[in-house]
Amino acid sequence: MLEAFVDRPLRHESLTVFPVIAPHGPVLPYLLSTEAQEAGVLTLRERGDTPDPQLLARNNSLHPLLLLAGEPVPGENQGRLVER
Repeated sequence: MLEAFVDRPLRHESLTVFPVIAPHGPVLPYLLSTEAQEAGVLTLRERGDTPDPQLLARNNSLHPLLLLAGEPVPGENQGRLVER
């Protein structure tokens, strides 16, 4: 049986989130962007000579990667944010 508890609610405008914390929960089936960057399994390169070149990503891991909108794109160019 999974032991979990509800942490303090987080609010943003009209949205309220009740985080459910499980200290000994299952391992996530994906890598977060910070884990992918540390493990070196994400390869990024730009294609195109326009002001907004296309960003190509390659996952060299056996696990899917989770990149959340609004977080910095992993790698050297820290000025970019993930949009979609």
